[in-house]
Amino acid sequence: MCSSSNQQRQHDDQTSMEQVGVITVPFAAQGHLNQLMQLSCLVSSYGLPVSYISSTTHIRQARVRVNGLNPLDVAKIHFHDIPVPPFASPPPDPNSSSKFPEQLQPAWDASLSLRQPFAEYYGNVGEVQKSRRRSRPNDGCGGSGCHLNP
Repeated sequence: MCSSSNQQRQHDDQTSMEQVGVITVPFAAQGHLNQLMQLSCLVSSYGLPVSYISSTTHIRQARVRVNGLNPLDVAKIHFHDIPVPPFASPPPDPNSSSKFPEQLQPAWDASLSLRQPFAEYYGNVGEVQKSRRRSRPNDGCGGSGCHLNP
């Protein structure tokens, strides 16, 4: 009886795992490319589908920095690049009276235009779309460009 119960629990766990998908969206200005790549590899090692969404440049940087991560886990991650509109990239002003890094403002403004492409990906594309439940781990900054309605 106990083994039957364990088998049912394992089946339920497997079914539950098949219904979950994870989408990681790093906020590149904070240097979260590496941390979310590590988290993505950890999650994919459990057999969950993971999509890593960012700009082409940031995906390339994240892939280059995979030292020490299991290549099999990296291979399971579905990378999706979102085109970022061109924006000015002024140098920092060390003499500015403001402590805010004003040179990052154009990048922040450009990231706001990414909401629609993120929402389209979230709802229509990729392995994660097949999942009944989707998870998008983020920190306080990670959700800036992608408030999604599931």
